[in-house]
Amino acid sequence: MNLALLEKDVITLCEEVSEFMSKESENFDLSKIEQKGSFSNLVSYVDKESEKRLVARLSKLLPGSGFLAEEGTETKGTNDYRWIIDPLDGTTNYLHGLPIYAISIGLQRSDKTVLGIVYDVSNRACYHAIENQPAYCNQKEIRISPITKMEESLLATGFPYYHHFDKKITTWRS
Repeated sequence: MNLALLEKDVITLCEEVSEFMSKESENFDLSKIEQKGSFSNLVSYVDKESEKRLVARLSKLLPGSGFLAEEGTETKGTNDYRWIIDPLDGTTNYLHGLPIYAISIGLQRSDKTVLGIVYDVSNRACYHAIENQPAYCNQKEIRISPITKMEESLLATGFPYYHHFDKKITTWRS
């Protein structure tokens, strides 16, 4: 299998699905938000439709592959490949109009990741890599920082949030 050709096809697919997401965000209907599990785990028709589109096309790109996806698609394949998908990684941000969300796709061969793509929808930035090769952002090679001292570096992290209800006010705590 030529992973480089597959990677290009998956990037094109991400671009197409991101167009759908962007158009839907313009007139998003907040009444179409659902909860799955806990209160802080939200899902929308955009998540579900994006997953359908991704699974349908990835099935054609790599017939017989399995799937493990955020919105419930889970199938065992007939070959050694499995796609792992979060069709709208950052749903809460998307639903609140915060332009920090992505399409995240990984491909495993025999439970080892061989391809990864994170498509930043708002910035149209595509981070991608193939096993044992350099990582790229929009076809430009990226590298880790040469800074070795913590006090000279920039550290950013994300923490899950939890909704807590206080009797008088709703507060957000991490």
